[in-house]
Amino acid sequence: MRHIRRVYLRHFLAAAVILLVCFVLLGSFFAVLSRQYVMSEQRDSMQSNAGQAVRIVSALRPMWDLNTLEMHMALSSISAASGYPMLICDADGVVVIRPDEAEELALRVRKFNENEAATMERIAREGTLPRPWVDQKLEALGVEYID
Repeated sequence: MRHIRRVYLRHFLAAAVILLVCFVLLGSFFAVLSRQYVMSEQRDSMQSNAGQAVRIVSALRPMWDLNTLEMHMALSSISAASGYPMLICDADGVVVIRPDEAEELALRVRKFNENEAATMERIAREGTLPRPWVDQKLEALGVEYID
């Protein structure tokens, strides 16, 4: 009788572990699948909103220049309604963004410009720009230099 209980318990535990592993694999599969679906939907939404913004700007461009208040208000409304930030510029470099994003963007641009200036100064001072990560990657790939 004891032997039968032990065998039953072993079979039960094996079945329970197999079932648990199946549920974990199934859950993981659905998590990855749903993430891909959400990302795809978001990408499609962003592309659609960008297309709409281009059509609206193209339609309004003959009446208003990009730096007019009316154009700023129209684009801010589109950006707020879509929920995505917008950055639009013309051939002259005039940039239109949502006013509530202006300060953050200015900080990011300032930091980028400071980094670029430091890089250019280093290149001028040393005559080269050392990039050890590039050398490490090329070495890992087995690239040979031929003189």
